[in-house]
Amino acid sequence: LRVVGLRQQHMWIRASVWSTTLGFPCSVIGRKGLASARDAAETVIAEEIPGAMVETGVWRGGACIMMKAVMSAYGVSRPLYVCDSFAGLPKLEEGPDAVLTLDENPLLTAPLEDVRSHFERLDLLDDDVHFVKGWFEDTMPELARNGPETISVLRLDGDYYHSTMVVLENLYDRVSAGGFVIIDDYHAYEQCAQAVNEYRAAKCISDEMIEIDGVGIYWRVGAT
Repeated sequence: LRVVGLRQQHMWIRASVWSTTLGFPCSVIGRKGLASARDAAETVIAEEIPGAMVETGVWRGGACIMMKAVMSAYGVSRPLYVCDSFAGLPKLEEGPDAVLTLDENPLLTAPLEDVRSHFERLDLLDDDVHFVKGWFEDTMPELARNGPETISVLRLDGDYYHSTMVVLENLYDRVSAGGFVIIDDYHAYEQCAQAVNEYRAAKCISDEMIEIDGVGIYWRVGAT
């Protein structure tokens, strides 16, 4: 049996309880995780750092909803890209991710219709919200070709090495100077950390990685 980190295991047990008894949770990243999304959105608005806000791996949309709520509160109009398969995670049989069984976890599936309804319930769905459906290996190259020219907040929550790497390879160069790159699963899955570390080394990125909650980290592009 695969050994899962206690923190990650507890998180999904909690999500299961919330889903079956309350039926409404939009996020399991916790207060600090949501606060980091809020802080990033508020900072790029206050400092006028240009670009869309993008999340890759949204589950039920909580972090995206937070960023959109900040934009709404400040009266700011920026594109928000909500990227997910909306069908759970794929089974990967090669590379570092082959040992993971995330594709077997039904809690990781949140249909697009449900995520859209969460935005609607909070009156946050407008033409600036773009849902990007599909596996990242297909959608990220397309987003790089036809998506936002600049990104102010790039939040990754794809768990896998492959998912993390394909997002960084396609979107990182679009993040504005001073923009935020948030990695939700850095300490949750060694595969995610491996992708981040390899990419930063290959691109000679030395911006300080700052801890969020013992699971996620972030850095600001060009901060050093």
